Amino acid sequence: MGVQGLLTQLTQSARPKVVSLQNGEAEARKDNLLLVDASNVNFYLSSKVADSIDWKSPSFHAVLYREACRFYGGLQRTGLKIVLIADSATAPRHEPLYIERRRKVLVSGYVPTAEVVVLQACRDLGLELIRSVHSADELLLAWVHRHRDTLFAVLSEDSDFFVYAVPRVVQPRDVVVDARCVSLHVWSPEEAWRAWHVAAAGPAGAYMPPLLRRAQVAAVLGNDLGRDLRRRLQHRRDAAFATGFRRGVAAPISPSAAARSVVLLRGQPAHLDLSFFHNPPISLRDFDADDLTQFNAIVQEYLDQDRAARDGSGLRDLTLSEEALPWLSPAVARRLAGGAVVPGFLASLACRGLASLPLPEPYWRQLRALRRAVAAELLGDRAPGAAYEYDPTGNALIRLTGSEEPPPPPPAAAQRAKEWFRPEVYLPGVSVIANGDAAAPPQRQATLQQTVAHLQELRPELPPTLVTLYGLMLHCADSDPAAWDEQAVRAALVPGVPPRQGADAPPLVAGADGEAQDDGPAGPRTATGVAVIDVGSALNEQDWNDIDDKDVVGKVRSGGAYKLLREIQPWDQLAAVRGRSAAGAVGGNKLFALARLALVAGPGTSEWAAAQAAWSGARLKDRQQALADMWSSANRWAGGGPGGAPMRHRHQQEILDMVDNHLRGAEEGALSQAARRRLRPLHVILSTPTGSGKTFTAVMMHLHVLRDREREATRGSVGAGRGAAGGASGGCAGEDRSGHPQTILVYSVPTKQVLKRVGQECEAHGVVYWTAARDGDFYQVRRPYSIRTKRGGGSTGAGTMRQQLEENAKRGAMFDDLGGGKPDVIIADIYATAALVQTASEAPADEFYRSSNLVLYLDEPNMGIHLDREVRCVVRQIMAFAPPTTILASATLPDWDELPAWWKGSGAAGATHVVISQEPYELPTCRLSVLDEVSGQLVAVSPLELFDDATQLATTLERSPRARVLLLRYFTPEQANMLLGLAAEPPAQPAAAAAAANGVEGQAAANGDAANGEEAVEDDAWKILDQDVRGLRSELLEPELVRLAAQQPPERFEELREAWRQPPQQLPSGEMRDVLSKQGVTLVATLEPRSLALQLAGKAADPERWAREAREVRAKVREAAAAKRAADKARERAAKRGDEDGGRAGGRDDGLAGAGRVSLRPGLVVWADEADDVADDDTLVMLSKGVAYTASREVEPLVKRLYQQALLYVPERAGTRPPLHTLVVDYSAVYGTDCPAVDTIVLCADLGEQLSWEDHQQFMGRLRRDGAVVYPSLDLLRRAVLGGGPAQWAERAARRAEQQRQAVEEVLARHVAPVAAAAADAAATAADATKAAARELLRLVRPGSFSRADVGAAVLTAALRDLVAPAPPLSAGGDEAAAAAAAGALATDAKLCAAALRRLKQWGGLRPLKLLEYVKLQRPAEQRRLVSALEELCLAAAAADGGAASTARYLPCAAKLLQELANEDLVEEEGLGLWVDAAAARAGPAAAAAKPGAAAFLRAATAVRDWLKEESEEESEEEA
Repeated sequence: MGVQGLLTQLTQSARPKVVSLQNGEAEARKDNLLLVDASNVNFYLSSKVADSIDWKSPSFHAVLYREACRFYGGLQRTGLKIVLIADSATAPRHEPLYIERRRKVLVSGYVPTAEVVVLQACRDLGLELIRSVHSADELLLAWVHRHRDTLFAVLSEDSDFFVYAVPRVVQPRDVVVDARCVSLHVWSPEEAWRAWHVAAAGPAGAYMPPLLRRAQVAAVLGNDLGRDLRRRLQHRRDAAFATGFRRGVAAPISPSAAARSVVLLRGQPAHLDLSFFHNPPISLRDFDADDLTQFNAIVQEYLDQDRAARDGSGLRDLTLSEEALPWLSPAVARRLAGGAVVPGFLASLACRGLASLPLPEPYWRQLRALRRAVAAELLGDRAPGAAYEYDPTGNALIRLTGSEEPPPPPPAAAQRAKEWFRPEVYLPGVSVIANGDAAAPPQRQATLQQTVAHLQELRPELPPTLVTLYGLMLHCADSDPAAWDEQAVRAALVPGVPPRQGADAPPLVAGADGEAQDDGPAGPRTATGVAVIDVGSALNEQDWNDIDDKDVVGKVRSGGAYKLLREIQPWDQLAAVRGRSAAGAVGGNKLFALARLALVAGPGTSEWAAAQAAWSGARLKDRQQALADMWSSANRWAGGGPGGAPMRHRHQQEILDMVDNHLRGAEEGALSQAARRRLRPLHVILSTPTGSGKTFTAVMMHLHVLRDREREATRGSVGAGRGAAGGASGGCAGEDRSGHPQTILVYSVPTKQVLKRVGQECEAHGVVYWTAARDGDFYQVRRPYSIRTKRGGGSTGAGTMRQQLEENAKRGAMFDDLGGGKPDVIIADIYATAALVQTASEAPADEFYRSSNLVLYLDEPNMGIHLDREVRCVVRQIMAFAPPTTILASATLPDWDELPAWWKGSGAAGATHVVISQEPYELPTCRLSVLDEVSGQLVAVSPLELFDDATQLATTLERSPRARVLLLRYFTPEQANMLLGLAAEPPAQPAAAAAAANGVEGQAAANGDAANGEEAVEDDAWKILDQDVRGLRSELLEPELVRLAAQQPPERFEELREAWRQPPQQLPSGEMRDVLSKQGVTLVATLEPRSLALQLAGKAADPERWAREAREVRAKVREAAAAKRAADKARERAAKRGDEDGGRAGGRDDGLAGAGRVSLRPGLVVWADEADDVADDDTLVMLSKGVAYTASREVEPLVKRLYQQALLYVPERAGTRPPLHTLVVDYSAVYGTDCPAVDTIVLCADLGEQLSWEDHQQFMGRLRRDGAVVYPSLDLLRRAVLGGGPAQWAERAARRAEQQRQAVEEVLARHVAPVAAAAADAAATAADATKAAARELLRLVRPGSFSRADVGAAVLTAALRDLVAPAPPLSAGGDEAAAAAAAGALATDAKLCAAALRRLKQWGGLRPLKLLEYVKLQRPAEQRRLVSALEELCLAAAAADGGAASTARYLPCAAKLLQELANEDLVEEEGLGLWVDAAAARAGPAAAAAKPGAAAFLRAATAVRDWLKEESEEESEEEA
C-alpha cells in the first residue's frame, strides 16, 4: 500500500533506530502512544499464519488468535498505549486499486475470516479500536497530529506515512516480541528522506524535501490513487526495448531515476510543468495538460490531507460514529461504531455500498443468496444508493440492493452520502449485472451457534471457518439488539480457546538440558542409528595443525582478503554516491565507462557524442556482449574511500557500529547504576546474502572494533608473534575507536571447514587467539605457537571448560604469551562454545571470561540442525546461555519472530533482538541445468521451466518475497534481455520503420530524422548501460516478471518457456566428469567425497592406465626423495668445505633449492616427504588429475593442505583453469566455503535428497562468480529454488508421475485395440501401430524430467499391470469387465507367466518388446531403469480386497520376464549388473522388512546376470 517502491528507495541509505522495551517500561514514558494501522497489521499476522496452516482448517482460527494475542499482547506488556485505526471501506477514487487487489488475492490466497479473528483478539486484550468512515490512512494521520507529543510510533507498512513524514514509523515485520522484552526497528521518515536526498543530490541535499516535493516524488513513483505515469514510463521502456533503442525512441528510465529527477530540477520550481515531463530523462512527449492536471490532483491530495489532519477537520469528519450512518438501524450502527467484531464485508457495504469477498470457486458462488439477503437486511431502501458486490473472477459488479430514488440523508451525513459508491462515477469501465441468484437465503436462527450449525447442515462442503463468517454476517446485520451476543461471537470464532491465550509472558525456558527439551527430527540415520550426514563440527589434533600450517597461512597473506582487511575504509554515503557516478568498465568492457560518463554529462556534451560514436562504431557482436555483461555480478557500484581505497558494505558498518555502541554502553553501565539498569543484551541476526562478507566481518570486528589500540601502539614494530608478517593489522584508518581491551571475540560455526579458515586469517593478521574443542567428555583449550614467546607446550590436556580457561590463562601469563594470558579471540567448535558460554554465565564478575566480556559470533547457526539432533541440542544450549552481545550470521536464518522460541534463549534478561538484512539482488548469475545420468545428457533449465504454469509462478512471487528476489539470479543475460525485449541490432532499419513501431512519438522523431536527411536509425541501446545489476534486477526484471505472471491468458509465459527450452546436450561419456568446468573450479557435493573424487579423476574409466600412472607418480616421488637426500649430503659437504675455507664455500646458489619437490601437474608441486607419507597411490594420481576432496572425517594431510590452498586460488586472468580444478566435498563444506574461482557447482542425489531449502540456497551461494549449477533431477532443482516441505514436494512428484503415467497409457490405448486385419496383413499392421505409438511416446519425453527410460518403464509397467489389474484408459467401457474376467482366469503362476510373455510379444495391435526397442534404451543406466520398473511391479503391495489384482503375482515370473528382456537385448549384462550391484549394496534385514520379496527378485536378477555373463564369455572364446 502507499507509494510503489518508495520504502525500498528510502531505506537503502538510512538506518532505523533499534528500540528495546522491557515489560512495563513504556508506562513511564510520555511518548507511549502506538497508533496501529489495523488492516495493515492484521494482514501481516494472517499472512504469517496462512503460510503454515490452511485457512479452511478448523484449527486455523485458534492458531491465528494465539498469534494475534502474542503480538499485540507483547506490545501491551511494555506499557504502550495501543490504539487501532481500522478501515471500513475503500476511499473514494481508490476503487480501481481496490478491485485490482481483489483480483490479485485470488491468486496469492485470501483469508476471509482473518479480520474478525484478529479483532476478537484485540477486543479480548482490551485494545481501543477506532473505525474510519472509509480508509484508515487519513484518520490515522489526523491522530498523529492530534497526539504528536505523546506519539511513540505508527505501526504500518503503508509508505504514505513516509510521504507525510510522521515522526516515527515501525513496520510490523520489524517487531520482535520476547517473553520479557519487545524490540522494534523505528524509522524516522525525516532522516530517511534526508539520506535519500543526499544520495540523489549530493552534499547540497542534506535536508528533508518539503511536503510538496515529497508528494511529487510519490506521484511520479505511483501511489494508490494513480499509477498512470508509472505505467506510461513502463510502456515507454517497452517501446525502447522493442526497437533496440534506435534514434527517435527515448531511453528507458528506472523508477529510482525518475524519482531523483524531481529533486534534481534546476531552480527547484514549486510546481512541475509540461517541460519536465517532455524533456529527458522523463521524455513523455505525449504527456498533455489533462495528464498534468491529474498529476497535480494527486499531489494536491497529499497537501489537503495533511492540512485536514493538522487543523482537526480530518479527525472530526473521518471518525465513524452512529450519526454518520443514519441509513442503518441504531443497533447495527452501534456495533460498527463501537468496535464490535464486524465482518469487513458488512462494514464496507454499510459505509460506501461496495464490498467484495474474493473467494475461490466453488466457494464464491455458494451462499450468494445469503450475501444478498444480508445486504438487504443491512441497508434496505434507506441507503443513499444501491449496494454492489464485486466479482473478481468475472470482473463485474453485482447489484445487491437499492431503490431507484433513495431518501435524502440527514444534514450530518450529507458528505457521506455524496461519497456513496456509484459505478458510473468510480468504476465506469466495469460492467454491472443483476444478481441472478434467486435461491431462498438461509434464515437466521435464535442463537449464533444454531445459525452456524444450520448453515453447516445446508452446505456441508463449506469450510467451518467460512460458515462461521456467514453466521456472523446474518447476526450482525440484524436490527434486533438481541441478535448480537459478544460471548456467542467469541465462542463461535475461537471455540475452546481461553481469552488472551498467548498474550501473557510465557514461562522462562530452562536452557541447560537442551536435549531433554528437543522434540525435533533426529535426522537421517543408518540402520545402526549413525547419522547419515556428518555436519563436521568437532576439531581434532590434525585440525589444530591445519590452522597454523605455514604454507596455507602464507597463501592467506598473499591473498586479496588479507590486503583488503588492512586497507578497507568505513562505509560512507557520500563516498558511495561518488562511487556510483565514477563507475567504470565492467569486465574490461569500456563501453560501460563511456556510457556512464555520457549519461552524467547529458545530451549535447562531448562525452555524449563520444559514447554514441563508440557504440555506433562497435561491432554488433561487441554491443550484444555489452548488453549481456550488464547482467554480470561484476556490474556493481563500487563506492570507495579516500584515495580510491575499498569501502565496507553498509551492513558491515552497521553491525560494527552497533556492537561498538553496545559495548560502550556496557562499559559506562559498569560505572553508572542508571546506565546498568537501561542496559540489556544485544542479539543480532546478520542476514545478508551469501558472499556478502559475513565470515570476513568476524575478523574485521576484532581488528577494527575490539582490538586494544593502546596495546597495539606499545607493541609497535615488535610484531604480533612468530606467525605474523610485518606486525598485526591495525584498526581502520578512517575511524577513531579506542577498542575494548577486556572483550573476547568467541567465533564458532558448526563446520570445522570454515572454523579453520577463520583461524588461518587470525594467524595471518597476528591475532592473539586460542582454540577450544571437545575432547571426549571434556574439552581442550590451546594456545597456538604464534602467540607463545617462551618454551612450553600450548596444550594443557583435557578437562572441564573452567579448568582449561584458568590453566591456559595461568600458563600464558607465566610464559609471557602475547596477550599476557588473555586471548583476544577464541576459535571454538560448537561443543566447546556451548560449554564456554555456560561456564561464562556462571563465572564470577572478576573473571576475564565472564559473559559480559564475551562477544559471540555464531556463524551459520542453522547449519545441520535438521539433520543431526545433537547439533541442534548444542545450538539450543548456546542460545540458552548466549552472552549479552551475540551475533548470528546466516543468509538463510529467518527473522527472530519466525524462529522457534528457544532461539531467543531463556528470555530472563529481555534481550534486544535486531535483524540486519540486505536483499540478494547482486548474487552471481546462476545458469541452471540437470545432469540426467540415466540418459547421459546435460539439460539446460530456464527459470520458467521450474513452474507448472503461470499461476504457480504468480503464487510463488506473491507469497514468497525472498524466493521472488532469489529467482532473478537464475535468468541468464540472454533470457533477461529477451524477457525485457532488449537486443542490439545493426543500424539498418529505416526511420519510417522505427516510427511505425513507436507510434506517434516515434513518427515525430522519424520526421525529424527525415528532415535532416538521415535514412538509417541508430542503435541507442548504450543508454541502458547506466544501470548496475541491482537496479536492472530490482527495477526492470522483477516488475516485468510479475507482469508476465499476471498476464491472462498466459500466452507469453508459454511462448517464453518454449523458446528457452534447449535441446539436451549428449555428453561424451554420459557421466559427471563431462560437466566439470573447463575454465574455473568445480565444486561437487556428495555423501562420499573420496570415492567420487577418484571416479571423477578417471580411476574406473581405464583401470590399466590408472595403475600405470600410479607407478609413474610413485617413481617420481622416489626420485625426488633420492634427489633430496643427495642434495642434503651435498650441502653437508659444502658446509664442511666452507668451515675449512674460512666459511666462504656454500654461500652462493648451489642449484639444489628445488631438490625434493615433485610436480604432480603444471602448477601443483609438493614435497617428496609429504607425498611419501601418502600411503595410497590413488590419492597422488587423483591430485595429478587436478582433483581434491575434503570431508568431515579423516583426510590425508597433503590433500587437506592442497584443498585449503585451492580455496584461496584467484585466477590471474579470465579463463585460466587452476591446477586443482575439481573439489569434491560433503555437507561440511556446503556452508561458508569461499573459493573465488568456483564457477560450477554440482550436487549429487545422495546428498541432495537430504537437504533443506536453506541448505540448497547455501550451496548455490558457493558460486562466487557467474556460473552454472548442475543438479541430478528437475524435481530436486525445483525444490532447491522454490522451497517447500518434503510432504509438499512428494505430493507434487506423485501428481506429476501420475500425469506422466496417464499420458503414456492414453497413447497406448489408442493403439492397443485388437488387429482386425487378415492374417497376412496382421503383422504389418501391428508393426505400423507399434512405430506410430513409439513416435507419439517419444514426443512425451522431457529431458531432465521425463526421459526415454521413464517412457520405457511406463510402457513395461502398463503392459503387465493391465493383464492382472485392468483399468481405464487401457480397458475402457465394457472391455474392462472382460479384461478383469480374463485376468481372473490366470489362477496359477504358470498360466500368469505364460500370459505375461505373450503380452510382451503381442498386446492387441501393439508389440511391447518391439516398442521398447524403438524407444532405444541403449545406455546401461537406462536398462537399469527398466529392471527397476519390473521390480516395482513385482514388489507391489497386495490388493486391498485380497484378490488377484496385485502385480506382486509377477514375482515368481521375474526370472522369465528378465530373461525375455535379455533375449531381446533390451537388458544387457552391464545394465543388469548395475542394478544387481546397487540392490546387493542396499540389501539387508531392514531392506527385506521394508520390501518383502526383494531378496527373491534380487536372486532372479542375479541368476539372469550370471547367465548373460556366461553367454558373453562363451562368445568371446568363440571369436578368439
